[in-house]
Amino acid sequence: MIEADWKLGTDNFIGDGYHTGVTHGSTIKVGVLPAPHGEFLLGGVQVALEHFGVGFARENELFNALAYPPAMMGSLRAALSPTQVQLLDQGVSLPTHASLFPNLSFLNAPGAFSPVEPPAPYLTVRTWRPLAAGQTEVWSWFLVESDAPQEFKEASYRAYVTSFGAAGMLEQDDVENWSTITSAAKGAMSRRLPLDYSMGRTTLTPIPDWPGPGQAYPLDYTDFAQRAFWSKWLATLEAHADER
Repeated sequence: MIEADWKLGTDNFIGDGYHTGVTHGSTIKVGVLPAPHGEFLLGGVQVALEHFGVGFARENELFNALAYPPAMMGSLRAALSPTQVQLLDQGVSLPTHASLFPNLSFLNAPGAFSPVEPPAPYLTVRTWRPLAAGQTEVWSWFLVESDAPQEFKEASYRAYVTSFGAAGMLEQDDVENWSTITSAAKGAMSRRLPLDYSMGRTTLTPIPDWPGPGQAYPLDYTDFAQRAFWSKWLATLEAHADER
């Protein structure tokens, strides 16, 4: 249970790649987040659709294979389409973060759980359940491949608990942001000043040969996916208002 608006969690997971180096700076310093400077999404790819936004890392060894054992990567590649395999071969990672409108989010990332063990990937799926204005109940699940070796399952679970479990270090970083943003947004100045969501709008153009759906941009430090989310949210509210 967090004192924050449910849309902040969705927004964060849909496209907020640029918060990592600042918000999670302490986890980078101690090695829980195994990414120097936290800029692993700076050269990534962001894809924006009406109902869905997703980010990929690119040319990053940890994220390209997400620290999966070779046998698991072989099984994964066999389940992917030829186009998806082609993207992997071009250095585009598996999806790292995503949100499906309105309140379902995904995170697939490596996490360090031991000073003497290599990082392990974990996958969390979560819903942001609104309880009241400024109050959200977070439902978070940990998923791991059923055919994975037992050692991998245990390492992946420990990486998730350390990072994005209910008491995980990165989870607590984010919750602090969301709660303070919710509090600050109630102030007089916040109600008068517009929030700038224009990052990338005038400087980035879509990748012309992106093989998947939606528009893909050659950077994950941008607001395209978030703008699509807020546009969808506003259109949904207006549609319900018209029905009444």
